[in-house]
Amino acid sequence: MLEQSLLQTLAGAAVKVPCLDEHKEDIPDLVSAMATLMVEASKIDYKSFDVAALNALRNADWPGDLDELESVVQNLLMTSLADVITQADVQRVLANFQGQATESAEQHMPLNLDQPLREARDEFERFYFQYHMRLVKNNMSRLSEISGLERTHLYRKLKQLGIKIKG
Repeated sequence: MLEQSLLQTLAGAAVKVPCLDEHKEDIPDLVSAMATLMVEASKIDYKSFDVAALNALRNADWPGDLDELESVVQNLLMTSLADVITQADVQRVLANFQGQATESAEQHMPLNLDQPLREARDEFERFYFQYHMRLVKNNMSRLSEISGLERTHLYRKLKQLGIKIKG
């Protein structure tokens, strides 16, 4: 009975999960935990991160939040040749990740300025949501957090823009 009551109470509550950029001081601990989990879950050899590497990760921008950090950590573990991951390794991988995101955005963003403002805004919003949906792998909670829209409003907006949600 208590569980049912608790679930009903929590069903209406919104839980705000802060983005990674608001808690950069946690990045070294997150990197360590991610690396340990990846090593335990697969055949990847454990590699440690030196202080400069952790500082480079802490100072980076993380538009893709934990998903992006996890991808970078996995890439570092798989591609770094030494037992200790250095700042140079981090810069190499980050340049690759950030370069891909920038190129993708520049190459695929249609900018048709010869249309009414409403249509141009809809086109931008469609691109914006599709871009972020790819970035967070269709995780609606993360998309809601990134866009600053409540989930119900987000679903309504995606439907209005004709964007299909892939589960």
